[in-house]
Amino acid sequence: MRYIDHFEFIFLDVCNTFMFEVDCFSREERYDKTYFEIGGNHFSKNEINELLWNWYETMNADYQNPDRYENFGNSRFYLKKVLNGQALPESEIKLIEKVIGIHERGVIPTDYQEIIKQLAKGHRLGIISDIWADSPYFFEILDNYNLTDFFERIIFSADIGAIKPSKKIFDTALKNLEIPNSKILYIGDSLLRDIGGSNKAGIASVWISYKRDLKPKNGEMPNRIVEDLTKIFELK
Repeated sequence: MRYIDHFEFIFLDVCNTFMFEVDCFSREERYDKTYFEIGGNHFSKNEINELLWNWYETMNADYQNPDRYENFGNSRFYLKKVLNGQALPESEIKLIEKVIGIHERGVIPTDYQEIIKQLAKGHRLGIISDIWADSPYFFEILDNYNLTDFFERIIFSADIGAIKPSKKIFDTALKNLEIPNSKILYIGDSLLRDIGGSNKAGIASVWISYKRDLKPKNGEMPNRIVEDLTKIFELK
């Protein structure tokens, strides 16, 4: 019997679980190119690059802070923080938010699209995922790949102000499912956030290892380990 067949409902992480080329927020990233391509003209090349790098560093510092797991602002909150009182038209703020969304979201390869469709044939599916951009940018990607309707429940951290491994985001996803926790599985690639959060919520988990060694720091032990989501049907 396949391991997944012990469960009725399967939740998936998104970034680096079935969506790739994500989180393009390095110091070398050309935010200015994206900004100008979508019509930005308020900031110069250097200004927009510096603004978004400062935004990333500020938001990432809180993302790594356990004290912020249950109280994590959205991209606009941190954008206004780094603007430090500088007033911008709403249209400009939305434009910068779009740049953030474009740089955070990625692509869903064909074989991962097929995995989702195959999983949906025998299971109810959902998403629990941390994102920094507004959720419409990720719903748009799911829509573009015709995948949205395969998911019965989609919970993005940006919509609830909490990030994994907080139990809050998992409790939001599990609310009113009317399924015992023993019949719910979570699949993700982060030991800290995905496996740690699943453990707190009292549901089983599968860690996607990508051939990494299992080195839990706070007891984040998954129920099963798989090298890649494409091998999930092989798991016993």
